[in-house]
Amino acid sequence: MTDRILEKLLEMLQFGLLASLGGLANYLYVTVMQEKKFSVWMMLVNLFLAFYVGNVAGSFMSDDSSYRDGVLMAAGFLTYPLLAVAESQSKRLITTVLERWTGTLFGGSTKRSDKPEE
Repeated sequence: MTDRILEKLLEMLQFGLLASLGGLANYLYVTVMQEKKFSVWMMLVNLFLAFYVGNVAGSFMSDDSSYRDGVLMAAGFLTYPLLAVAESQSKRLITTVLERWTGTLFGGSTKRSDKPEE
């Protein structure tokens, strides 16, 4: 069992480090292009979020994917857009599910019409 845990931690570390490289590249790119002041704290936040996104993206990929490393670095570079998409789509999904559930539970109509009421 400890071998499996150690293997999983090493896999997460690999995914996270590759994505963190992409996150670091993004942070440096944005800092230079927008002439922002360098902040160690913001860089660490960026690295942490990229590490997270890399592990999420890596969990969907097979071990034998030849593009995995590049995709993980790209996911790290695109951390903020990917998180924004995940947030907006999850809100939409939750809203849809809750509307259906409350409509079923309380007997309301879940059908929406784009036509104005007459």
